[in-house]
Amino acid sequence: RRATGRNTSGTRVSTEQFSDLVTHRTVQSIYTIAPGVSRSGLRDVSGRDRDPSVGGSSGLENSYIFDGINTTDPSFGGSGANLPFEFVQEVEIKTSAYGAEYGLSTGGIFNVLTKTGGNELHGDVFAYITTREMVRGTKHFPFTGSAPNGFSEIDAGFDLGAAMRKDKLWFFGAFNPQRCENFFFTQTLRQPAGNK
Repeated sequence: RRATGRNTSGTRVSTEQFSDLVTHRTVQSIYTIAPGVSRSGLRDVSGRDRDPSVGGSSGLENSYIFDGINTTDPSFGGSGANLPFEFVQEVEIKTSAYGAEYGLSTGGIFNVLTKTGGNELHGDVFAYITTREMVRGTKHFPFTGSAPNGFSEIDAGFDLGAAMRKDKLWFFGAFNPQRCENFFFTQTLRQPAGNK
């Protein structure tokens, strides 16, 4: 009898580990901690990094799995979700030599497990605030386009998990509204502008 092994490369990160990382507080922001994963230059509407490059593949050649369900965008191949830290229990990143059950990808596999309820009542309340005064202003202006001149951000919410019937039925719920305001200088007259 011959024993078989796997040569899968990647990283597994739990909520206790990534909660201590200095980064944006979303799942997409921790994908690049795995070896062979780098920023692809793609960004979401709030300006945060998304769809990282794995082993030279573009950011749109990855597979994204949330709780066993493939959430990869079927039209463009990007990530279908970018969850806050508080919703996530563990992130598993596979960068090479993964099994056939993870087909349809020439990049990496990003497997996210969300939190669940349990027999004990548990929860969190959190708030992260960045004011415009905490962000450095622009010193060098480009010749084209607008120049960024800081931002302010409020990221707050709560999560709660417990049992409805002990050892039978659990629930987990979370709420995390975010508000970000970006400030700019216009190109020609250096007039202040912004968006929310």
